[in-house]
This record gives sequence, structure tokens and C-alpha cells, in this order.
Amino acid sequence: MRLFLKASTSVLLLGAAVHAATPTVTSVSPKVLPLGRATRVEISGSDLAGPSLWLNFPASTRWLDTNDAMRVACEITPENEAGIGAFRVFSTNGVSALQLLAVVRTSGNTTIHEGVIREEGANFHHRVMLKKGERIVAEVIANRLGSTLDPVVRLLDSAHKLELAFNDDFTFGGRDARVSFVAPKEAEYVIELRDVAYTGSDKHRYQLLIGNAQQPSLPWLSPGADPNFPSESEPNNAPEQANTLATHLRAEFALARDKDLFRIHVAEKGKLLVKSASRSIGSPCDVRLRLIRADQSVVAFGTVPHTEDTFLKADVDAGEYLLEATELTGKGAPGLHYQLSVQAWLPSFTLTTETDSISPAGGDTITIPVKAQRVDFDGEITLAVAGLPRGVEVDGALIPAKKSEAELKLKFPSTLPVGVWNELRISGSAKWQERQLTAVASTRLALKKAFPLLHIPESPLTSMIPCVIKAK
Repeated sequence: MRLFLKASTSVLLLGAAVHAATPTVTSVSPKVLPLGRATRVEISGSDLAGPSLWLNFPASTRWLDTNDAMRVACEITPENEAGIGAFRVFSTNGVSALQLLAVVRTSGNTTIHEGVIREEGANFHHRVMLKKGERIVAEVIANRLGSTLDPVVRLLDSAHKLELAFNDDFTFGGRDARVSFVAPKEAEYVIELRDVAYTGSDKHRYQLLIGNAQQPSLPWLSPGADPNFPSESEPNNAPEQANTLATHLRAEFALARDKDLFRIHVAEKGKLLVKSASRSIGSPCDVRLRLIRADQSVVAFGTVPHTEDTFLKADVDAGEYLLEATELTGKGAPGLHYQLSVQAWLPSFTLTTETDSISPAGGDTITIPVKAQRVDFDGEITLAVAGLPRGVEVDGALIPAKKSEAELKLKFPSTLPVGVWNELRISGSAKWQERQLTAVASTRLALKKAFPLLHIPESPLTSMIPCVIKAK
């Protein structure tokens, strides 16, 4: 999903002699947006005047204040679903770094408290009056928005002496915390929020949601999961119940210590590759794989490479096999999804770049380093860049055989209009025997540098490099 909001003061200029730096965003307030409700969002930083806005989720938007280079404001009304979304500010000065927002479903009594824990040992307290049997849910959204805060939430009695509920992390919240509590009697209670290590800084920002209903999980609004994958059929934890895994399948660890079995038919002797996807599609689980023969002997175990998702490689004879999938720590819950795919083993490669946006001026040459990680393949890889403005010249679009890096050079003509949003995608192709091998470059490493404590799933967001031509 792409949505653009352009301020009325923003214009497209050709060759404008405007000397300004790339838009920089230092703070966004608030960072939690109730679904279906208009919220005023203030964006602070530098070189922000005359902005346009790119969102990766559907929303109604309008600019409110746009002339101050240090602070602008817009109204955002998210339309469809709850989750973690992203935005960038762009203008005739170029494009900002990626920023994150949370879109949440709220009931009538939900309150949102925004703040920052700056001092070591500091905490936030909020008093609530509850009737007997009344439920209260307090959820922190911090880590999921890139905050350095690792929150702990406690619910105390009014004297701060008795701890009634405590949470550090929860399954779908990453390092964020959530407590749910039913009052045993009518009384005043205290919600306490602090950092798990009692640290503090200007980057320890939080959004605290307090209400009577639990928030659903907040998936990335630019998901990596493939909705077209067929789903498993439960129960499938016994050999006679095993689902057939022909090419790909979507499954779930719905219960603690869940075990899923899948039947794989191998037509001829060769190398077999089974790949799982969980963390890379935003699901907080780790898949453990075992390949088993009909006599229950183990052929191979899965391994976890740098990609954080498990794969299994095995030399197999023709015949029937069982694939066993379990969660590494034994946890289970509705929504702990994972995907499986099976194929004959082929050489392959992946591509990464630590460039996640560019803001060239007309006439500039921009260099984008691209790295290849090879698996049983050492041939040359030809690079291509989709989405470039007309007239851009590309050089260095080849990773030589047995090499792992290339420097793409993009030369931009001086006649391009400034302030226009372009989406670039870098891909690579190679030949092995009679087969074509392909891969799309991921910017995930660059985003991990910006949000070091946040797990960022592979998605359309991590394969897109915004390019906005800025005025000289």
C-alpha cells in the first residue's frame, strides 16, 4: 500500500536553487493512532517545510501546519487494520529516514499515555479506580516502535507495597510488556512502568495503553507472509495424520509443545531442501525441523543460518519421508504462524544493501554497495535497478564470479523534477546450468542499524529504496 499526502505549499521545481539538507525527523507525537479516528500528529526535526508524506498503510490524511522547517503537523485517520506501520517525509529537499507508527483498535474507555523515561531508576505511575470484578489491561508499545526502552509493567496496590501483577515480555510484543488484571475488590490500584535494567535516556520513549480490553497482536502492516499459501489441517501430530507437503504450506503452533508432521514424497535420489519462514515474516517463533524415514530413523536436522529462519538440507533416496516441525522453546499460541517450502536443492544467492534511501541532486552520482551471499554458486551475478527515473545511467551492475560485492553507480541527469517519489528495487540474476537464479536485494541490515533492538521481518518494505531528487 502506498499513500501520498502533499502539502499545499509543496511544489515541483526544475533546477530550483534551494540550499537545504535532507529532511530529518527527530520526534513524532503521538506514535499510536486509533483505528478510524483522526489524530493530529506533530513531526519535529529539521528541513521539514513544504513536506509530502508517504505511508505504507491506508489512511485519510491532511496537512495542518507545513511552513515551519522545525515542526510540521498533519492529521492521519487509519482506515483498515491494526498493526505497525511506517512513514517517510519527503520534499524538494529529499527523503527522510523511515519512521514507525502503531495503529491500534481502541474501545471507548481506552486511554493512551505518551512519555519518555529519561533518568536512571525513574518510573511512571498511573492510578486507576476499579470495581470488584473489573478487568484492566495495560500494554506498553515501545520496542515495537524502535524505542530503546525495555519495559516492565507492574500493577500495585494503592500503597505501592503489594505487587498484584507483573510482566516483562509477552509473545506477540517482542520486548514490550502487558498486564491483564481483574480487581478482587473495589479499590484504587497503581500501574507502574519502568525499564527492566532501570536505565533511562531521551530514546526511552513509550506509549502506554490502558483500558478494559486486550489489544490484538500488532503485525507489520507490510507483511512478508504469503496469504496464498495453503494451510495445514489439524490434528497432524501423528504419522497417520501427517499433511502432504508438496511445495509449500502455512502452519501454526497453536498449542504449547505442538508437533506438526508433514509427508514428503521424493521421486528420485538427490538433494532435498526444506525451508521455514517465521521470524522473517514477523511471527515470533523459531521452527525446529527433523526429517525422518519410514522406520523413524532421522535423516537430518534443520539448521538456523544468519537469516534467523531454519532450513534443512539432506541427501535423500527416492521414497516417503516425514518432516517434523516443533517450536524451539515449546511455546504455542493462536497466531504463531510459520511457512514451509520444499524443493530440490539448488545453488542460490541472496543480496543485501545497507542503503535504504537516496536523495540525489540533479547531476549527482550515487554509489550503492550491494553484497551477495552465495550458497554452492560462484558464477557472476548481473544486477538491475527497477523504478529509476528516466535518463539515469547505471554502472557497475555486475558481481564478478567468485566475488561477493559490487558498487552500483547511478548517475542522475540534471533535468529531473525535484520532490518526486520514486521506488527503486535492486535485483540480481544468474545462470546455473540451464536454470535462472534470481534474488531481490534486502535493505533489512540498514533498517536494523536504525532500529537495533527491533526485529524487522522481510517484506515489501525491506526491498524498496525510496529515491527523491532534491534541489541543488
